[in-house]
Amino acid sequence: MGSYRFRVMPTGQPYYETEGNGINWGVAKTNVARREGVNERQVCYLGDGDIGGCLGLCSFLEILVVIWLFIKYWWIVVPTAIILGIAIIMGWNDD
Repeated sequence: MGSYRFRVMPTGQPYYETEGNGINWGVAKTNVARREGVNERQVCYLGDGDIGGCLGLCSFLEILVVIWLFIKYWWIVVPTAIILGIAIIMGWNDD
């Protein structure tokens, strides 16, 4: 279940921001309107509340893709890594 940010604008009162949970932002908006006692038209969707989970998932998937590339193309990666390793070691010993 996702967490979403909303701006609640009650009639005759200052607006405020709150968070709502739901399967998607539409369900979360309905939940916020019921909880706050306002009409759904008085609730404005601002965006996702939690982006850290999405970034964590994307970085994990990126690591999996890199590991998959190393496994699939080992015959390119291993010689390239050996050549780069030798070049780095020779560069350090150059001083």
